[in-house]
Amino acid sequence: MIRRIFLMAVLAFATPLAAQSVKLKAHEIEILLSGNTAVGKWQGAPYRQFFGADGSTIYAQEGTRSTLGKWRIDAERDEYQSIWPRDTDWEGWYVMEYAGDFFWVSKNTPPTPFEVLEGQKLVVANTDAHPRCAVISDWSEGGAQELTALFGANKPEQCGESLGQSGATSRHCAWGYPYRMAQAQQDFKTLGALLQGCFEGAASGNGDQVVNHPDSYDLRMFQTENGALSMSLKDKGALQKTYIFLRAEGQLEE
Repeated sequence: MIRRIFLMAVLAFATPLAAQSVKLKAHEIEILLSGNTAVGKWQGAPYRQFFGADGSTIYAQEGTRSTLGKWRIDAERDEYQSIWPRDTDWEGWYVMEYAGDFFWVSKNTPPTPFEVLEGQKLVVANTDAHPRCAVISDWSEGGAQELTALFGANKPEQCGESLGQSGATSRHCAWGYPYRMAQAQQDFKTLGALLQGCFEGAASGNGDQVVNHPDSYDLRMFQTENGALSMSLKDKGALQKTYIFLRAEGQLEE
């Protein structure tokens, strides 16, 4: 909200009272997008796109896997640019403002409106999707909820807190099973489907990966409104155990 008010103040001095379209300058685009989320429709499909201050960007669209790319501002052209995994070059758009609304514009793109939400707002927990969604959401945000009934009678062997890679507080729980027990695979799939329903449009990946036979792991990651959730299935041959790990890492306060 503070960034939007500041940007509106800049534009107020740059335009007459009569409403007219304004092409944002490079520094105005950076103020508008950096650390925030754009929300709109692209080719008729709702989307959300987060612009990290580190130059990373995540594009999330309902029904598809989210995509991680990069973004930057071209100061000479006064345009926003992005590049995605399958792109060979950066693609740019102008950002226009008209009567308080923002639009993406390029030679190949007609004015396409979008709204800017402050902070990371890729997904919102859908706590109505399943009763356990509210439990997971509360737990991931540091609440008092416990995950004792996530897999029925199978309670976590351990839960705790630590500092994540970003420096923010991380919470984790681990459930143990006999080595490569079929129930572990089934519970892992059930948890993945539950999280996908709880956090609509959440990013997910990486696929099954073999670490060092007889050890292996399968990792899934979900971007939430206030941080990230990751779940992994790990076989530990030396321990003759299989574990499901669930980790929640919040955003580092600025």
